[in-house]
Amino acid sequence: MSARPSTAAALVLPAVAFIGSAAVAVYGAVSTATASQTLNTALTSGTGTAVEVYGSQSAIVVSSGLLTAGIVGLVVSIALFGALIAFGAFSKPAEAPQLIEVDGEVFDEAELDAEPAPAEAVAAEEPAAAEETASAEEPAAEASDPAADPARA
Repeated sequence: MSARPSTAAALVLPAVAFIGSAAVAVYGAVSTATASQTLNTALTSGTGTAVEVYGSQSAIVVSSGLLTAGIVGLVVSIALFGALIAFGAFSKPAEAPQLIEVDGEVFDEAELDAEPAPAEAVAAEEPAAAEETASAEEPAAEASDPAADPARA
């Protein structure tokens, strides 16, 4: 059984993904706004060159792709945070049982701490179980022998 990473280690990947995605989304938004402003200025001035018009269109496409990737990354990193919470990454791990060896046998510490059952109770349960087994076998024997039951004949 592998050890589960600590809470801090579990938070590293989604936190880095969230911060990186936010940075890409902000850069894409600023770049899209700048390229859009350049395109509008070139079209309204009447002196805009083909480089300004067509270059701004291409810059808008690329920067909007970055903006989209940033938004998708934000959604995925938030989903990763949710998955970590759902799978209990922030809960304390269960402690492993303490194993103790006594006369060559390995016992759990909880087994040794538990009170042993009284000998009379164990002895009383064994004959009752044997009687239940015997009574369960008797009806099967009667049903297989129709001559043994005079009411059926």
